[in-house]
Amino acid sequence: MIHNGIIENFAELTKELAEHGVVMTSETDTEVVAHLLESTLADTGDLADAMRAACQRLSGAFTLVAVSAGEPGRLV
Repeated sequence: MIHNGIIENFAELTKELAEHGVVMTSETDTEVVAHLLESTLADTGDLADAMRAACQRLSGAFTLVAVSAGEPGRLV
């Protein structure tokens, strides 16, 4: 995943993800987005759907690009 910008609600998302067992290794909004995308991908099974769902949960000004090991030729 590539992220540029600021996720304003990353503290709330960090708390929510931690409540679901996610262990953060940094305090960056980029890591929060990566974990959110990962959990959303597990729910949807499709990278584009997961990206749309994750972006709907984010507040701020940002750009995201992602690739999945399950779909290595596809950028979203």
